[in-house]
Amino acid sequence: MKNNVDIFKKIVLFYIIFLVSLVCFYFFEGFSSGSDDILNNDIDEPWLLLDTIITVSIIIFFYILFLLYKLKPLGKKLFLPFLILFEVLAYFSFDFNDFIYDNKLEYYLDYLEYFLMGVIITFLYFTDVKKEFEK
Repeated sequence: MKNNVDIFKKIVLFYIIFLVSLVCFYFFEGFSSGSDDILNNDIDEPWLLLDTIITVSIIIFFYILFLLYKLKPLGKKLFLPFLILFEVLAYFSFDFNDFIYDNKLEYYLDYLEYFLMGVIITFLYFTDVKKEFEK
């Protein structure tokens, strides 16, 4: 059982590092592709309420991942609803052009993210780790 908890903590830590590196990848990918959209000040895209909700949700999601790492019951209760919330927000916030991948790496990173989510859910609900959250 101790082994499963250690594996779970390492997976959650890897997922946190993966999400941070994914954000960095998408941010710096615009610079490397020669796109001037990031540096162009003439873009008039208003900051919407949905953007604020997504930003706050991302901060809360990292806190939930921290709670999962520390094996707090609140983290387990909030993890799955926040994943569902992110899927709903993604449905409303993305344009169809956002689903066109520029390269294969983005495609595989997207699959890896969903895989890691599934591994964390599996550990939370179907292994001995779930007993650690009941203490």
